[in-house]
Amino acid sequence: TSLLPGRYRNYRSKRPPRHTGEILSCVSQRWRRVALNSRALWSIIRPADQSLETIQLYLDRSYPFPPSIYVWGKIDEEDHRFQFVLSELLPRARLLDVDLRPDLSEHNLQVTTAALERHVPMAFLLENLILSLGEEADLPYIKVPPKLHELSLDDCGILYGHIELLQPETLTTLTLTNCGLEWDSVDEIIHTFSL
Repeated sequence: TSLLPGRYRNYRSKRPPRHTGEILSCVSQRWRRVALNSRALWSIIRPADQSLETIQLYLDRSYPFPPSIYVWGKIDEEDHRFQFVLSELLPRARLLDVDLRPDLSEHNLQVTTAALERHVPMAFLLENLILSLGEEADLPYIKVPPKLHELSLDDCGILYGHIELLQPETLTTLTLTNCGLEWDSVDEIIHTFSL
């Protein structure tokens, strides 16, 4: 378990960088061949920044690697890209990283929380879940997928009712950064999480 105070947080950029596969494929013909044949490079899906056609192209290029889904801003279930990602990709995704901080509002928080509560339990292959919701946001009540190994929560308020959700048998790493739950001692943390 890693419990880091806010000043040690590893801040991420507000927008993800350009896709590595795209960058490498523009260097030269040889690098393009190598990039196109490196399936893992194409497994990163960012539905807010990619068209549905681009998402499908990346899936074709990355097969059989499971997708890693990165969301900066809200999850908009009305958007056809998010509908596809949530219904078709999330059940076979390896990683889901949601960072609401760039676009935090009460509406976006409600929409995204509802989507996470509805879809994450169906992500049977999900191994890594990263949630950065904003300092005022409480962690949604998400039933943890069965293969989850790593859970990282940043800027999430944790209520005591959430503790049960944070203890799946497969969880090997729990990182809480700037989360709104305070303990008086390390012994209390160990007892709370039954470590």
